[in-house]
Amino acid sequence: SSTVRGGVGDGNVGDGTLTLNAAIDYDGLSATRTLSLRASGALILNEPILDSNTGTARNLNLNLVARNALTVGTMPTTGDMELNADILLTGGALNAKSFDGATVIGEDVTIQANGGITMTGASFTQATGAGSISSAANSTGNISIIATAGDVSLANPISASGTGAGNVTIGA
Repeated sequence: SSTVRGGVGDGNVGDGTLTLNAAIDYDGLSATRTLSLRASGALILNEPILDSNTGTARNLNLNLVARNALTVGTMPTTGDMELNADILLTGGALNAKSFDGATVIGEDVTIQANGGITMTGASFTQATGAGSISSAANSTGNISIIATAGDVSLANPISASGTGAGNVTIGA
């Protein structure tokens, strides 16, 4: 399990924005692992997170969190989550949460997590294009997209399937 945190507090003096500008290829994992990217401000993914060898499913569970304070009383004013690149989890789950910021999925971005997808934020917008959100698994393939304070706007296909699941929940 690995965690990357960026933010205000504990010696960090920036605005808390965490930006991924290099691809993460998790090919070669031999066991189920968890990667957590936690920003005290905005979380921006500009490069993909993927398994370059899709012939063998690797189990990476991915936790993305925007506006997650490092220390009490140091909450920044921004906390949006921007997903501008593909997230392809062949055998793991995606849990993305923006505590009170918007979650935006960019144009032509594909999100696939065969262990299920849970996304929560103040509002949720998926840009138009060729992107999609999908989960297909042998046991759990559920997708949950919840806007806690605003609208949900979806422009591309969403699909969930599995032998023991396959539910899509959307709420605002």
